[in-house]
Amino acid sequence: MRADRLYNLFGSIYDRVVTPLDQRALARAVERLKAGSPKTVLEVAVGAGRGLRELVEQATTANVVGVDIAGHVLTQARKALVTGAARLARADARHLPFPNHAFDA
Repeated sequence: MRADRLYNLFGSIYDRVVTPLDQRALARAVERLKAGSPKTVLEVAVGAGRGLRELVEQATTANVVGVDIAGHVLTQARKALVTGAARLARADARHLPFPNHAFDA
């Protein structure tokens, strides 16, 4: 099964299952971003947007872009964000549609 189809199938429960597992890692990532003061940030595999939302709210005034391979979870991520807080795009992490060095973090 292709990755985008798989994530579209279980995207609605993914965030509830993964959140308890990755909370500490997310907190550490946000702290590192705060310290670095990046101007541009890319989050790959945003899922339902919980981590992206926290990043936008706490870590930075940077231009933030989030990508995910699954359209269904991007719809959820859009709902999780304040309008205009970040740009979202559907993309495969193996073939990102951005030039090299386009992001600071």
